[in-house]
Amino acid sequence: MPAAARLLAGLVVFAAAQPRRPPRGGGGGGNAAKSQAIGKLKPRACANPTPAALEPCGRDFYARVYADGSRVESVAAMLADAGVNESHRPTILVLGAGHSGTSTVTAEILKLGWTQWTATAGFERHFTQKHEDGFVVHANDMFIQKTHVDKVNVNAANATRACGDVAARHYALGRCVVSDHPQLKRRWALYPRPAVLKDPRFVWALHLWPEVFAGEAPPLVVHVRRDQASIRRSHEARGEVQFKNLGMDLADAVASRVHWGEWQRRRWCGPTISLNVASLMHAARANHFTAAKPGGGGGRKPGPRARGG
Repeated sequence: MPAAARLLAGLVVFAAAQPRRPPRGGGGGGNAAKSQAIGKLKPRACANPTPAALEPCGRDFYARVYADGSRVESVAAMLADAGVNESHRPTILVLGAGHSGTSTVTAEILKLGWTQWTATAGFERHFTQKHEDGFVVHANDMFIQKTHVDKVNVNAANATRACGDVAARHYALGRCVVSDHPQLKRRWALYPRPAVLKDPRFVWALHLWPEVFAGEAPPLVVHVRRDQASIRRSHEARGEVQFKNLGMDLADAVASRVHWGEWQRRRWCGPTISLNVASLMHAARANHFTAAKPGGGGGRKPGPRARGG
């Protein structure tokens, strides 16, 4: 049996052996009780953050970019090619602009035995994302709200430099808001493994998270791409076309997020994979929202996601 096939078989066996976990909540068992003690994520003032500079990685890691138009058998096969197997199951971070297929890829990773918390007792958002962790979303939102990086149009002649300049300008503040937040580090220490985290806001904030994962191997970043016309059509299909509060139209907003995602992938100091979601030959489309209203009773249509999408 070829090596890749053996790795893929190991992943399938591992996934089948995993106990069924509740789709939402504190993760079950003793960790659930401990997560309740962490409580709601508290904003940090960070009036005078300690100066800090973005440093280059300085190390080589596995990096594979699947070209547009290539054929990727499955998410499991892609991970197996990256060296993931039953004895090596790293934390996975799913990166990509909203509506690019990040939920679809995350759903496939969860099928292979990775896990996530999509809610924590004592902390609820106005909607519940099936494939996003409320704590992670809230942390990234705090950074975005303080810096307005989502309102910066980086669709310049050199988008990479534009993203780098904005990130460097707000890096010290971002470290205080996210990187050094004690509640994030405490919660991550309790997180079930192997874990997968996904948030479209990572396109603006992923460079702030390495300190949260300090003390363990750098997570594997799976960067999900999709052609911008399809992303725009997805926004329009959900009625998410009002971006005047960002100071740019839908086309510029989508292009800007795509540039940010590429910048984050290129500067991540850890293993990376990048693929176009259209290249996946075997993947089910993910359902994004729960149907029940808070407190029970009836379904509801979720409102637009102004930032994450």
